[in-house]
Amino acid sequence: MTEPLPTDVRATAEQAGLGCHRRSYGATRGKDFIQRLDVFDRGIAIRSEAGVCLAITWPELKMYESATSLYGAVSHFYHFEDYKGHNFPISASWKNSREMAQMLRDAIAGVWVPDALQRIAEGESRVFVHDPAKPAHQLALSREGVVFGTETLPWEHIKYLRLHDGNLIIKRHKKFRPAVYPSGKIPNLYSFMQIAQALHTGAG
Repeated sequence: MTEPLPTDVRATAEQAGLGCHRRSYGATRGKDFIQRLDVFDRGIAIRSEAGVCLAITWPELKMYESATSLYGAVSHFYHFEDYKGHNFPISASWKNSREMAQMLRDAIAGVWVPDALQRIAEGESRVFVHDPAKPAHQLALSREGVVFGTETLPWEHIKYLRLHDGNLIIKRHKKFRPAVYPSGKIPNLYSFMQIAQALHTGAG
């Protein structure tokens, strides 16, 4: 999208302090809930089909990714969540949606990865999934290892971490069955993988 930035989008971004505009993306169907997404230096501004604009900064933004395959055709889906837990889906019909996803992955990682590594080095955990009602679904990273459900998998026991067929695979030494977690349930998946790989390499 190359047209001038709409007044409401510009005002929303300025009020949130998002900085300079970098790129615009838009829906190709009028019925999509999110009609427009603009990327700025410090976050995104989204506009709904109702004309409501919202700004989300990189530290506040959670991005989820999933893919489906039908007769060999793969469709990619994305949705975003703000710090209040509001969800904003992006349909597979968006033009240049994969380019948009890569741009957002890089921007999010530029903020999340160094912050998480610093906090973990200071003894904190970086929690990615937490639901008090479902402790088995918890997922976090710490200096000790991967907090996976109700147990911690020590880094020295982990052979590798990989993404495969829509899942995070954690292969452990001397364990036949890997630990498996749905990758579509992990916010900012690529930041998670960068942090985990850095911690795993550092523990090796």
